Amino acid sequence: MKEKNKSEVGKEARKKGSALEKRVAKWAKMKYDYDRVKINDLARGSAVKRGHEIDVHIEKDKGFLSSGYDVWIECKAVKVNRTHVMKLKGSVDDVKKACDEEIEEWYPDEVLIVSSSGFDIDALGLAKSYGFECWKANPKGFERVE
Repeated sequence: MKEKNKSEVGKEARKKGSALEKRVAKWAKMKYDYDRVKINDLARGSAVKRGHEIDVHIEKDKGFLSSGYDVWIECKAVKVNRTHVMKLKGSVDDVKKACDEEIEEWYPDEVLIVSSSGFDIDALGLAKSYGFECWKANPKGFERVE
């Protein structure tokens, strides 16, 4: 049996990740019934020059009595660990700071992490402490993980 080289493994991982992002975007559009769903959107940060990538960004337009609402969804085709959650928290905080400094126009009102492979116990604890929702993608749909 031939072993896969790093390039092949990376290509396969990107393909799985992209498929998960598309699936999550479709699910999120139905779950939230918002105006726009963007895949691989960018948000400017205060501390970084290149934008932070948002796997799935759901937007509800501002209305007469509403200020709009944004949901940042991070998709992982691997088991989520605490490093993933801490990195996401840093990105979210940087975008919030950029919004406060009027560098960026929005920050997430809600943050979700969706994994096709689950979460380790530390990732769940950190996500909960940060107010992030965790969801597991399975063949039949999506279920919230507590």
